[in-house]
Formats: sequence, C-alpha cells, structure tokens
Amino acid sequence: MKINWNGKKFESLRDAVGVAIKAYLKCDFGYRLALHSDGDLILQPQNTFRRDEVASVKCWGIGNMDMSEFRDGWDSEGKTDQECIDECCENGDMTRYIDDIVEKVEYSLKENGDRNENE
Repeated sequence: MKINWNGKKFESLRDAVGVAIKAYLKCDFGYRLALHSDGDLILQPQNTFRRDEVASVKCWGIGNMDMSEFRDGWDSEGKTDQECIDECCENGDMTRYIDDIVEKVEYSLKENGDRNENE
C-alpha cells in the first residue's frame, strides 16, 4: 500500500514517517498519528476516529518530552522547543525516533488485524 502524508505519496511506511516525524514530535498531547486503509497517514485528535482506521500511535506531546536530546550539542540558546526539533529533524539523525514510530504502527496494525479476525 502506498502511504499518503500531506498530499505526498510514499512507497513505504518508513519513508512517510521519516517526513512526518517533525509534525509528530511537535504536536500537542492528545493527538495521534493514524493510518487508514486508503493509505492516509494523518495527525488527528485522540477523540476522533474514522471507520477505515487500521493503526494509530499516540503522540507524546511536545510539553511532555525531555528536550535535552534536542537541545544538547545544538545551537539552541534562545530557540523554542519547536525550533530545536526542526533543526534536529533537518540536520540530525532521527533514525531511532522513526524506527520507534514505525514499530508502534506495525504493532498496532497487527493488533487491529488480530482483533478483526476474532470478531
């Protein structure tokens, strides 16, 4: 399945998450990254649900994150948390974060698939 993120199509979930990571990290608590059966990958409030949702991962919320990883070793003085995340996403190695989100989405897909098979 091709994955759609903000009007762009990606061949793999990992590629789409690699682009979506910045928005995911900067969103507020109470949101989740949701994958739908048509390939749409969107950030949506946790209290909304589309019938075609096949997987989702809750967002930490920028206010709940330890920002030291995004500030230490970077020129972060005077920058907002959002600006620090932008810089890290553009110039840093985000592999660990991307891998974590992909793993959680794949786990959610499996859990939802197992649940649907048992209904």
